[in-house]
Amino acid sequence: MQIMKWAVALFHICGVVCVHAQVLVTYPIDFTQVPSTQPSPLVAGNNDIGTCTCDLTVSACDDNCVCDADCSAAEVARFSGSLPQGPQPSQVFVCVDPNFVQSNARGEITSTIVDNMLCVYKNNNPSKGSFFPTPGAVTSSSYTTTAALYPYSYNPSFATQPARSDGNYDVDDTITGAVSLLGTLTATASGFLTFPARGFTSECSDRNFPRYRRDYSHSCLRSTSNLPSTCTSAYDANQYVTNVYAGILRSAVPSISSQYVSITLSSLIYRTIAGDTVLATSSLPVPTYNAGTSTCDNALISLAYTFNYDPAGTVTAVSARVVIGPVTASAAGFVSVPQTYAASWNVSQSARPRSGNPGYVVGLPVLAGTLSTSGSLTAVSQFAAGLTVLSHNPSTFLCAVPNLAGHTRYNVTFGEDGSFGCFVSLTLANLQTLCAAGNTLPYFNLLATHVGSFGNASNLLTRDWVQMSTNSLTESPVFTASTQSCSGIITSLTLRVLTADVGAFNNPQREILGVSVNYATSTWQFIGRNSGTAQRFPLVATVQFLNVPPPALNYFTPSPPPVLPALPNDVLYPLYLASSASSVRPPSTLLSFLSLCTLWAVGYLAFP
Repeated sequence: MQIMKWAVALFHICGVVCVHAQVLVTYPIDFTQVPSTQPSPLVAGNNDIGTCTCDLTVSACDDNCVCDADCSAAEVARFSGSLPQGPQPSQVFVCVDPNFVQSNARGEITSTIVDNMLCVYKNNNPSKGSFFPTPGAVTSSSYTTTAALYPYSYNPSFATQPARSDGNYDVDDTITGAVSLLGTLTATASGFLTFPARGFTSECSDRNFPRYRRDYSHSCLRSTSNLPSTCTSAYDANQYVTNVYAGILRSAVPSISSQYVSITLSSLIYRTIAGDTVLATSSLPVPTYNAGTSTCDNALISLAYTFNYDPAGTVTAVSARVVIGPVTASAAGFVSVPQTYAASWNVSQSARPRSGNPGYVVGLPVLAGTLSTSGSLTAVSQFAAGLTVLSHNPSTFLCAVPNLAGHTRYNVTFGEDGSFGCFVSLTLANLQTLCAAGNTLPYFNLLATHVGSFGNASNLLTRDWVQMSTNSLTESPVFTASTQSCSGIITSLTLRVLTADVGAFNNPQREILGVSVNYATSTWQFIGRNSGTAQRFPLVATVQFLNVPPPALNYFTPSPPPVLPALPNDVLYPLYLASSASSVRPPSTLLSFLSLCTLWAVGYLAFP
């Protein structure tokens, strides 16, 4: 029974990897070749022991390994080359022009003439070369001493946490969790909130936890070979939301319910191949299994926690955004569902992330927004997601109208070129109607009109933002019935982001100089046999970052400070007065300095 428990635990830890290692294969032993007395361990010493390093197979010939003793003469004759064998050749040829060398007549070196060159092919140097010292005996401290020389380790850290002065959270602390059972709070099995993440085999692992003030986003696979039995358990979103509580404090205990906040449902989306539907409900439905269609309905697809916190180290609120949908198993009952899990932290409504300070950081979102006015004041309505392109359904990759609930957009991140796409599904009649409407495809709507010139652009200062320029297309699409095609329709968008490095050479700051929006057209042709069956047409958006190279560095040298201090104009008042009472002729700095020196000298002589 204990062996069975160990095997089950090992399977849960290793997953698919262990399946391939269950059958242990060993090589046969020919005991007729085993010596009765084992020789001493090999010690290299001051010897080159790598005499045939290309011989990597026992009792078989390695191709192109000339030194392999297992290779017959017939096999060697069929070699296509020669692999490195290990030791360097004992005779190293050094050739020079014989006109510049007088051969040693005593015979201490051996030389020959090759192609009118004097070549030394034997060196009588008594040294055999440099060799590694023999390692000492391995002791228990050998591992820790050697491991300390490496700056990294794959072992988990079990360092003792420093003593805390209070029960509040510190950055990276795991969030205390509890569940309500029959109205009574009970700590979760681990004591913390569960936050699935991707394991070694891409499967979702529940042995992961959200951490204080750390944003996360994970994608993983939730697989099962028995969907009827796991539909209402493994794929139930209620286990992460309903009757689940987060500790306000790190030291929260379930016996004091006031130390916990419940996780509330902020939005619920039902996702199918046809699209997303926002469900107006405050509670999560329980998954149900339909044996007739082998489908688990209301299965968890995506979960996103949003934590509100206080800078003092407490959690003030937790909400969840959930996406559910139908999941259908194969005839054998197997299904593998892609799931996403995310966590974000909000300190207040006024807090917003920067993409650099001041220059952009590669990989962070390009700040974007539109101008907004209030009376005579103008500011920027900044988008939380930054600059985005192409709204689409994440399940079907069908293009969608911007701001449609349940759809996502591709993020444009600074310094990273990319090409993004989605599909438009059209019947022949749809294609003809779309073509007649002109180039009014709403899918390419960027929503934003301005981008932040620097990563710390303020939405209160319009000077921090650059307006994007857009090329205007005068071409109108034309539908040709004979070829069932629409020519001249917008099918691609190219964003060219012009950037430059500014500031100090040893601390460059990346700035966006401008963004050019360019549309291009092509021809869509309906090739389906059934005009009523929809055909997919691709739309593509491309982003290219172009960094302007500086013509030359500016070597700035500030002006040297003045030798003489700056003096006020009336330092010698009233000695220098103009003829007019309304104007004063200021003395020169030199005269002022000399006058001061004179006064100092007079004072020194008068009062020695």
